Amino acid sequence: MEEALRTLLRGNAAVAALVGSRVDWGMRPQGSGLPAICLTTISDAPVNHSLDGPGVSRARVQVDCFGATYGSAKDTARAVRRLLDTYSGGIFLGVFLAGARDLPDDDGVSTIHAVSMDFFVNYHFT
Repeated sequence: MEEALRTLLRGNAAVAALVGSRVDWGMRPQGSGLPAICLTTISDAPVNHSLDGPGVSRARVQVDCFGATYGSAKDTARAVRRLLDTYSGGIFLGVFLAGARDLPDDDGVSTIHAVSMDFFVNYHFT
């Protein structure tokens, strides 16, 4: 799922126009450019439902969109949302927005702004 989600985001023209290849799991590499996207798996569990069959899982993935300005972070988040919310295809049975929030600049020094979204990702795992 991780590789497929990263490939999906990097391969989308609207998202790639904003972040290029700066889509990473776990943490954003230090010194990498902005805007950028960082993905984190919050939870991932098999779905035990007879209609889905074996090999189906449901993950909650946090997608953090970073920008040098609030507008840049928001533009990136909107492009991601347009792509992912209700997406299905490939291994993905359905991706749905669970919630979104702006992340404040807590240290008062940083010039990095962020918008965070959680998505439920239903997928076939191999």
